[in-house]
Amino acid sequence: MRRQIAVVLPTAAAAAVAFAAPAVAGAPLENRTPYEGSRTFTECDGAYEGVSTYSGTNTIQDTNPSLEGEFFRFTDHYTFTDVLTNVDTGDYVVISGTGVFKELQPRSEGDGVFSYVTHDVGRITFSDSSGNVLIREAGMVVESWLFDTLNDGEPGGNVLDNGLVRVSGPHPTFPESFDFCGFLDEATG
Repeated sequence: MRRQIAVVLPTAAAAAVAFAAPAVAGAPLENRTPYEGSRTFTECDGAYEGVSTYSGTNTIQDTNPSLEGEFFRFTDHYTFTDVLTNVDTGDYVVISGTGVFKELQPRSEGDGVFSYVTHDVGRITFSDSSGNVLIREAGMVVESWLFDTLNDGEPGGNVLDNGLVRVSGPHPTFPESFDFCGFLDEATG
C-alpha cells in the first residue's frame, strides 16, 4: 500500500507468451522467510515522532530459463503498525495494516534489465488516540517497474524506473493532493 506511510519491504505471471523458453515457475529460493522488527522515524519536519513495528514472511522465487537466470520474483506477506505522536500535544495517530506485495509478469528488456508489475493488496486503518477510525483503505495498487538485475545471477539489483498503473478500492490518502501532515495536525490538534 502506501510505501511512504507503511514500513514494508518491499498474479500469476502471463510471461509465457513473452519468452521463447516456457515460463516455468522456479522453486522457492527462500520460502516464507519470517521477519520482524521496529524502527523510529520523524514526519512533517520533526513535528511527529514515529515508531513502526512490522512483521511478515517473504518468498524469493528461484529464477528459470525464461527469466535468463537473472530475475527472482519476490512476494511479501506483511503486517505493520505505525504510531505517529504529535511532539507538542502527545496525541497520536495509529496506522495499521496487512497485505500481500507480489512481483508479477517479468519481461526481459535485454542485458539483464527487466520490466514487471507489482500488486500490493491489503487494508490500512488510520485511528486516533481514542481509537476512533479516521480513514480506511483497502484494495490493490498496481505499479510498473524497470529493474537492472546487474547480470550477476543473484537476487537484487537497481530500480531504474517506477510508475503507478492503477489504484483499485478506496485509497483516500493516495492522491498527491492528500495533505498527510495537515491530516495529522487535525487528528492530534
